[in-house]
Amino acid sequence: MYFVVPSLIACMPSLPEGATIQYFPTPKFNQLTDVEESEGEVRAVVTISGKGKIISISSVQIMPQNLPVEPVLAALREARFLMLYGLKINDTEIVLPFDIDKIEPIPIDIPKLDIDVDGI
Repeated sequence: MYFVVPSLIACMPSLPEGATIQYFPTPKFNQLTDVEESEGEVRAVVTISGKGKIISISSVQIMPQNLPVEPVLAALREARFLMLYGLKINDTEIVLPFDIDKIEPIPIDIPKLDIDVDGI
């Protein structure tokens, strides 16, 4: 997840002029996702509203290529940008890095019940 600190703006990923990333959640992948890398990257053509929300996404490329697309798209839809003067940006390419986190299953211990159905 990215929260922008002003001193880090120069180090931020490729963004269109007039836009600063404010929030980009880490995509959550199924524990069965077979990938060795710990970091990924999404490259997409987007339209960003004057309020900083992505309103359209196209030409999505994800690295590594064997990652499922839907978790990355869900994170991209939640991304927020700080827009200079409420400027709307149409069909521009962005490149955002992300950590590859896998959702770990929560173990549930359900006790076995001994019910005598013959005595009912």
